Amino acid sequence: MLPEPERIALETPNFVVLMGLGPIAIGYCIIITRMHYASYAELPKWQLSEFLHVVEAVQQTQKEVFGASVLFEHGRNGGCLPHGHDDELCYHAHMHLLPTAANLASAVRADYPCQPLPSWEYLSGRHARVLIC
Repeated sequence: MLPEPERIALETPNFVVLMGLGPIAIGYCIIITRMHYASYAELPKWQLSEFLHVVEAVQQTQKEVFGASVLFEHGRNGGCLPHGHDDELCYHAHMHLLPTAANLASAVRADYPCQPLPSWEYLSGRHARVLIC
């Protein structure tokens, strides 16, 4: 079930872009999967080009309007922990897109070991084994 129609900014066969609820910044949005995945690392290869097209469209818009865009996924937290609680919502992987030029990798590197992500294919092969920044 999708949220309020006025929050939907873009829809494709496998993804929905929603404007943030209680946004942390004007222009903040998320990309959610229609199918159930705990993380974008579980995204099947056949959906990858569609996902990258959606990311490009959203980031291009954020850059044109706000001058910058950064995306991140933080995984399960809050109401999604522990497993079993609110799983219907928690298994719609969601990618956050924030209209800012902040370097999030530098901000978390001191507290969490991480490595650069060379490609989405690399992420699919390594998911759940390495924290990626």
